[in-house]
Amino acid sequence: MLTIHKIYWERVNVHFVFDRSVEGASFCLTDGKVTIALIGKENELAFNISNTPGGEMLDKGTWRILYENTPVTVAYEFLSKLGDKSRIFPYNGNKKAYLVQFSLEEEEDGEAFVIRTNFMVENRYYKRFRSCTENATLKGKCATIAKNIYIKLLRCEYALCYAFARNQDKTVLFFTENGEQLSGNLKALYETDMPGYRKAVYAINTFSDENHGLAIRARHAIRQVAMLAKANLIFVDNYVPVLSLVPLKKTTRLVQLWHAGVGFKAVGYARFGMNGSPHPYVSCHRRYTDVIVDREELTDIYSEVFGCDPEKFKALGMPRLDGYLSHKTIEQVTQRLYEKNPLLKECKVILFSPTFRGKGSSNAYWDYSKLDLERLAEYCRQQKALFIVKMHPFVQEAISIPKECQDVIWDWSDADINELIYVADIMITDYSSCVYEYSLFQRPLIFYRYDKAIYEYQRPMHTLDLFTKEQYEATTFDELMDVLSGIQVSVSERFAHMSQDTDRQICRSIVDWYTK
Repeated sequence: MLTIHKIYWERVNVHFVFDRSVEGASFCLTDGKVTIALIGKENELAFNISNTPGGEMLDKGTWRILYENTPVTVAYEFLSKLGDKSRIFPYNGNKKAYLVQFSLEEEEDGEAFVIRTNFMVENRYYKRFRSCTENATLKGKCATIAKNIYIKLLRCEYALCYAFARNQDKTVLFFTENGEQLSGNLKALYETDMPGYRKAVYAINTFSDENHGLAIRARHAIRQVAMLAKANLIFVDNYVPVLSLVPLKKTTRLVQLWHAGVGFKAVGYARFGMNGSPHPYVSCHRRYTDVIVDREELTDIYSEVFGCDPEKFKALGMPRLDGYLSHKTIEQVTQRLYEKNPLLKECKVILFSPTFRGKGSSNAYWDYSKLDLERLAEYCRQQKALFIVKMHPFVQEAISIPKECQDVIWDWSDADINELIYVADIMITDYSSCVYEYSLFQRPLIFYRYDKAIYEYQRPMHTLDLFTKEQYEATTFDELMDVLSGIQVSVSERFAHMSQDTDRQICRSIVDWYTK
């Protein structure tokens, strides 16, 4: 595969420098419909974006450079500079512009260097969610008009429900789209006594296939708006799309209890300008009245993520950590797990809990070929260990464990990650936020990041300090096995070095803050 090591511009001529000579080699620049033939010179390929063969601009589209029918890629060490090489060419008195963007993207056959070109026009209504002026086609304009009507209907519904609702000031709504039941921070807070207040719950799993489709989502939105209008205190734990469409009354407090304990993957506005980033003005994140974080140091990170003023942040703690380290909770959970399978008490437990790959719930996956299950099983038998797989909920395809490995390798993806952490002597993950809870036990932590360069290019990282000091990193399976072989742990000391339970009464503090 041919690799780009440098990109530079000479006015409207873009040059791609490769890792070897391409003198006289044939290239194709294609968007899948149009193919432009190009010829390499020395170790470069160059073309004029304003004068392609045929005497026209390089048209709007997503283009790939093919060499011997294979897309070229980019050297990992050049990824950090790739964004700087994009160009904007304004014209027509700065009211229009031609945009050229470069990126490296994951595809079915591997990674491909992508050139995106587009013609941009000034939008006088840029603070609106969508306007007809943003659509050049009749179909696009009609779709926007239909969506605007839909938004106005939802806002009318909210106004009516709000006007006729009763006891709003004594109603607390717990709202999640992460599952059919409350979990994590919302569950912990919901189970806290709130004298004089009525609790309401809206819980749905929007990642489920049965909840996809325009008609189904519209039906859910109608019910969501009705419930949002009937509460003056609302707790959420994730992005809520309907709140981007329907602004709440100023008397309503919308409190974000982000589901991830600590966010070191850039999301929201922290990845603004990248694929899937939020609207500059109209976003649910902009509407929070309060954001609760575990500690003050996280304010800067989540302020960047949500695009919120730091004054909205309150370091009241993470509700689900209430009593997480208490001896009573540990004894109850571990006893239940030990009864489920006594081997958990006798064997060294290795918990494998990576995050997903892909753009979201609809195409989430993890590359199981990066695990050699036979080698892992052999290691586990030699070390009297268990390898427990807990995949991200987005990943629908279960890991296929050979029958001969199932005695020591288990798929417990349906289990509660926060409970599995109690019995994990070693955790292997990559970019999952569960490392925060795990680090409280100060046990060995391995980051297995087989795609570190491209993953961190597509999803920039925040730098965080974890409680666990014994941290390791591996980028290949051989490195992972070397690290595992060098770690010595004792099952009898599973809880010997954990952080002390400070009995912070986090949930009680949050409830008192908002109800007194």
